[in-house]
Amino acid sequence: MALFPLSNVLLAQTTNPRTSAAAQANTQSPDAAGRGGVLEGMVSVACPRGAIDCRERPYPVGLFIQGEQRGIPPIHVNASPSFSIALAPGTYTISSADVRSSWSLPTLQPITVSIRTGGVTHVDVKFEPAAESLPQRVR
Repeated sequence: MALFPLSNVLLAQTTNPRTSAAAQANTQSPDAAGRGGVLEGMVSVACPRGAIDCRERPYPVGLFIQGEQRGIPPIHVNASPSFSIALAPGTYTISSADVRSSWSLPTLQPITVSIRTGGVTHVDVKFEPAAESLPQRVR
């Protein structure tokens, strides 16, 4: 499995996700014959670069899972901090559902995954730690 960061974060983060289970089932779930796959993973906050005696921490957060089909809203998944969802085969992008855009929140570069029929795709979703200090004004 290969994971590639994408530079276009806004598409998945600015689209309003469908929240009902029925809407999710109709958009990107496995077909009626059950020919789909499963995406599962664990979400954590990575340690700051150069940190000593630091351990990654579990990070319960909402995620958007966006299929490659245009015009279909992303699926919202609550990772607490683990998650698992059945999906139709295809390519999906995982991004943060937390769009508050604050300097003090951990950030996530989008992750691309491929779902195969009958397979389980595992991904470790690692958020980068928040900024350690307030932004400084340039004079």
